[in-house]
Amino acid sequence: MHLGLDTREGRPSHWSDANTLGVRASFRSDTTPAVLVLTKLRPEDSGQYRCRVDFIKSPTKNTRLNLTVLIPPERLIILNQEGNEIRSGVVGPYDEGSEVNLTCVAIGGRPTARVSWWKSHSLLANSEARATVSFRLQRSDYGTDITCQIGSALVAPLVLQVSMGGGNHSPSGDPSARLPPVT
Repeated sequence: MHLGLDTREGRPSHWSDANTLGVRASFRSDTTPAVLVLTKLRPEDSGQYRCRVDFIKSPTKNTRLNLTVLIPPERLIILNQEGNEIRSGVVGPYDEGSEVNLTCVAIGGRPTARVSWWKSHSLLANSEARATVSFRLQRSDYGTDITCQIGSALVAPLVLQVSMGGGNHSPSGDPSARLPPVT
């Protein structure tokens, strides 16, 4: 990245390479410490930056800094056990005792997001880019939520929720009764 500030002639002269940062970069020498300000960050702004200070009576000093621009994932998708994306928000219906397998995938983003599944504040699965959860459906799962999410202190969270029935429907007393669709 090419950005310069020259004060050798007594008055500051600022320039920036129009092909890289252009007007999105400025150097503030009126603050302590002086700062480089980058606006409207883009993925291609990631890289190594070097600050070079030339002194009249002392050796030149160089400091390098690596900048990583965080790009949040575009979206989360949930896949059923056949690998098909669940677009309608409904999976199932499942019989009580059925094995349920769901995979949550973070699409895009840099660095790769960590994806986690949660059920009632308990972590079920946590992995990089995609996480799969498998469980046997029990009557006690009726009306509970399973949540897939990504997020950190640096990136706003994305959340998808899967509800295990609920609403005005209740399963019958027959243990072989089918639970309503999982939404």
